[in-house]
Amino acid sequence: MPIVFCAADTEYVAGRSLPSNVTGVDAKRDFARTLEVMQTIDPDLRHVTLVVGAGSMDRAWEAYAQSELQTHSSKVEFTWLRGLPLPELTRAVGSLPPGSAVLYLVQFADMYGTPYVPRAVAAAVSEAASAPVYGTWDTLIGSGITGGWLATMEEASIVAGSIAARVLTGSAPSTIRPQPWPSHLRRQATRAVEDLRTTVARRQPRSLF
Repeated sequence: MPIVFCAADTEYVAGRSLPSNVTGVDAKRDFARTLEVMQTIDPDLRHVTLVVGAGSMDRAWEAYAQSELQTHSSKVEFTWLRGLPLPELTRAVGSLPPGSAVLYLVQFADMYGTPYVPRAVAAAVSEAASAPVYGTWDTLIGSGITGGWLATMEEASIVAGSIAARVLTGSAPSTIRPQPWPSHLRRQATRAVEDLRTTVARRQPRSLF
């Protein structure tokens, strides 16, 4: 049976040999770019609290984030909240120091194996946090996050649908290479960040001296 996946992690897909009946669309969670967005919105950002679960997928996301963010450790202080049960997690993010922000990666399970819906965790964290909360998926918009360098599920789904149509009309999945998250969205996101940077710069108070 053919399988078409949508928005599977780029690193996960690249590191595996896919079965001949599998293809689809991959997407990169760009943690470094999201940190850039956070610093653009708050030039005084000094502390970043990262929230991640304890499940197998959670740990994979943590590894990707650590790899991308390690070169930024001289600019901001990173604190990890790993696999905390939701009541402990919301308490922890409720008393962050000035100059802080939260980067929500994902939480499918806590350290005790309790399952969670990641969007519900994002909503609870956003409501409790004493600092802005950021993410990497547009599906988190509306849960309370401020924003981020967001992968767009709608556009990825359109590409996945076009691949599925090719399969249904006779193309073998093995002849269709996995497609990346649409490049035009990256260009749109780049322009959005540049526009935001310009807006923030214009709003900086002018010196009286």
